[in-house]
Amino acid sequence: MGLLSSLMKKATQPVVKVKLTEKQEETEYERQHERMRTAERLYGAASRKHIENTEKINTMYSVARDLQGFDGEMMEQCIALCREDIAIAEDVKKYYGMMYGGECGYYGTFTRLAIIYEKRGEFDKAIEVCQQAIACGMDKDSNNTTIHARMARLIKKRNNQLAKLEAGK
Repeated sequence: MGLLSSLMKKATQPVVKVKLTEKQEETEYERQHERMRTAERLYGAASRKHIENTEKINTMYSVARDLQGFDGEMMEQCIALCREDIAIAEDVKKYYGMMYGGECGYYGTFTRLAIIYEKRGEFDKAIEVCQQAIACGMDKDSNNTTIHARMARLIKKRNNQLAKLEAGK
């Protein structure tokens, strides 16, 4: 039997489901419930703060961008709130890991702050935010890409900016 045939046969075979006994299901439920209680006790406040911060950041960003541009006082407040939210990213990541048993690969505040710095032409700061996101293990970006791709674009823009400055001398 060829490789393709054997793969097709395996792919079409029914999945065997294991039936847990009532006691096993109860024990699993208790384990999950305890994990969720622990996550809430240890990191729930950080998760709630992140949700609150995200709402404020998104509102402040939209209003500041539309009314003042990227250099106004409101945008400075938005940057400060982004920094505050990034400071709790590790705890939020732990919360989601414990609560849902998976990784929290996307943390929109990193992306938002990188965008603000990019729009201001502060590419080194934007790149630093991307590096911070990667170090936290939050390497997903908006639009189904990675923060690595955003960082690559930022490095290219920074290099173009530096080349223009050098050419102007």
